[in-house]
Amino acid sequence: MFSNLINRNYRIVASYPKKLAGRDLLELFWSMTPDSEGGDRVERVLSEIGGDWTLVDVQLSDISFSESLVSGKGSQKLITKYANKSSEMPPVILDFVYDDYEIIDGFHRIAAAKKRGDTKIKAYVPAG
Repeated sequence: MFSNLINRNYRIVASYPKKLAGRDLLELFWSMTPDSEGGDRVERVLSEIGGDWTLVDVQLSDISFSESLVSGKGSQKLITKYANKSSEMPPVILDFVYDDYEIIDGFHRIAAAKKRGDTKIKAYVPAG
C-alpha cells in the first residue's frame, strides 16, 4: 500500500494558478496525485464546497493537524522523503472552518513542512 506512495513523486509545476474553479482544482489534484488513495474523499469534499479556490500562504500553526493522522511506518518514510527534498512542495488543499484550517489534501506534505521547520505552506483555500 505505502510502497506506491513512497515511490511516487509529485508532479511539480513552475507556478500554480492563483485562482481555480473547483473542477480545475480537482483536475490539478488528479494530475499531481493520479494514484491517490484519498482521491474519492477529496473529490467529494471539493464538489460539496464548490466555487473558486485561491492559492495563499498559510501559517502551519493555523492548520488543525495531529501527528496521529500520519503515524504509521509508511507515512513516516513518506514524510521523511518529502522533508529531505529542497524544492517547494505542491500546494495542499484546505478549508477554513471556524477559527482554523482543516486539511482536505496534503497531510504528509504538512507533516514534512513541520519536520523541516517551515512556518508556512502554499495552499488552495475556498475564495471569499
